Amino acid sequence: MGIFFTGWAEEKIDVVSLMNPCLKKMEEINEKYKYIEKLPYEERMKEENKREVEIRKYLESLGSEKVFIMAIEASKKDREAAGRIFFYRRFCNMKTNPRIFLEYYLYHNKFKDIEPEDYRKDESEDLSIYIRERMNFEQEKGAVNEGIKFLNDPTNSSEEKKIIVQFLWDLWSGFFSKVEEIKNRDEIYEKMNQQSLSIIEMLNTVRKDTKLSEEVDKVLLNFQIHYSRNDLPVEFLQSPLISIVREKITQSMRKN
Repeated sequence: MGIFFTGWAEEKIDVVSLMNPCLKKMEEINEKYKYIEKLPYEERMKEENKREVEIRKYLESLGSEKVFIMAIEASKKDREAAGRIFFYRRFCNMKTNPRIFLEYYLYHNKFKDIEPEDYRKDESEDLSIYIRERMNFEQEKGAVNEGIKFLNDPTNSSEEKKIIVQFLWDLWSGFFSKVEEIKNRDEIYEKMNQQSLSIIEMLNTVRKDTKLSEEVDKVLLNFQIHYSRNDLPVEFLQSPLISIVREKITQSMRKN
């Protein structure tokens, strides 16, 4: 009997039935190339590249969501195997590809109920450390743009959009906490105020979906609290846009 994940009203995924054929296929590919262990180094590297290409093609055919679930299932027996699945599907490229970063955040939150506790904790810490310590502004900007684009896409489900609403706040507020360490912070603060306007405008748009309204209201409240703080950096307060953002937040809260 499969383990059912019923995190979303419109979905019911039998994880075991879904993943067993996928994991079996991965084992078949690895078995196919087992002979390379006895080859001379140069030949072994050529064959290893072929194996990697075959695995990548297979994982790409599954799509990011199934691959993420596969990694979760693999992690229950072998954490290194889960890491290799992430590597082959290029989830490790989240620092250079904002779409991959968004997908990593999305599927981690969508399927956290079936992740092993230690695995879930490590992933949460990885995301937090990346945003608050290692991310630069161009990476943050790319991720914000991907989040807005995701919310604007009518083909994405309301339940996934709900996660991305929170993603935009976690991303914006998490990066804000490190801007004081950046040399050109006055310029960055101005651009982050521009981002706030874009995010709030998109939140007001998707708020029309009743499934999203509660999550949107929470994030708007977070923005209101943030912009009302008494300890905001001087450079941030000197931004010409700050009064416009505050007014936009006030207008949005009145619509609630």
